[in-house]
Amino acid sequence: MDALLDELVFCVGSEEYRWDDVILAAKLRGDWATLEKELYEGLACVKRMDEAEGEFDAGELESAANDFRYERDLVTAEEAEAWLKQWDLSAEAWIDYIRRCVLRRKWADELAEVVARFPVTQREINDCLRAEAVCSGYLARFAQALAAWASAFENAREEGWTHEAAPCAKRIKRIDQLEVGYRSFRAHVVDPHGLKYQVGWHRLDWIRFECRFAMFPHKEMAREAALCVRDDGMRLEDVAVRARIGVQNVLIYLEEIDPSVRERFLSAGKGALVGPLDWDKGFALFVVEDKILPALDDPAIRRRAEESLIQDAINREIANRVKWHVQL
Repeated sequence: MDALLDELVFCVGSEEYRWDDVILAAKLRGDWATLEKELYEGLACVKRMDEAEGEFDAGELESAANDFRYERDLVTAEEAEAWLKQWDLSAEAWIDYIRRCVLRRKWADELAEVVARFPVTQREINDCLRAEAVCSGYLARFAQALAAWASAFENAREEGWTHEAAPCAKRIKRIDQLEVGYRSFRAHVVDPHGLKYQVGWHRLDWIRFECRFAMFPHKEMAREAALCVRDDGMRLEDVAVRARIGVQNVLIYLEEIDPSVRERFLSAGKGALVGPLDWDKGFALFVVEDKILPALDDPAIRRRAEESLIQDAINREIANRVKWHVQL
């Protein structure tokens, strides 16, 4: 990571921000620890694989590598090579990252045990940290987060909502001042008109469904359960008991539902069964208990409106004030 630290990432006015500023801010927020935790888990998983003398499924590894490339629009080999060169990463470091991701997903339910059994040294972490930070997208997100603080601070300073930063302030104090300005900016940009606009703009996205749902491991099981509910009039709870599956209550917003099945929820009346749906790692049946339209006097909707309003304002500040010197 040391070779990266002094590289200029972005400017806001005359202020320059480098990777060491980005990383320091991430550490102060506590976000850097999450990155290191995931890297530790991945390295421990590799050690478990090595001890068992196991081999990676070539098809699984290729699929994960292709997903990585397509998510970043690195369709051709030349584009992938250019991306690696931009971040000064070797193909070996990249594929090692893919291996760690595959194993972390494979043993997601056993990570605590794996970490306990296979300790990782700080040197091992340091050797992989750059590749993990870049390939995971954490480094880019950390840069965006600091850009949000810096641009919001400049707005707050101009509006008189926060004090001018001391030009000779130490880096930690400077980051602290940016955070203070950012929080002041957040507090000032929320207004009644903006909140009302946000609720109107998201009038469909923020429809909330109160549901009971059961998750089945196999599609045929879910289909049979749906027939028992629809045709035989059985309660979802009774069907789930027979299948030894739990029923849970869930609040879900329309924007959180896959677009291909949103209409099924919108058209469902109270008490209607929706599903089976390919959902997460199984097949779900939902019973819609209530459908609630967004209103500003709903505390949950108000929080969403506030966050959306603030994020829109921050995005404008970033677009207007931040000059990027790297391609994230």
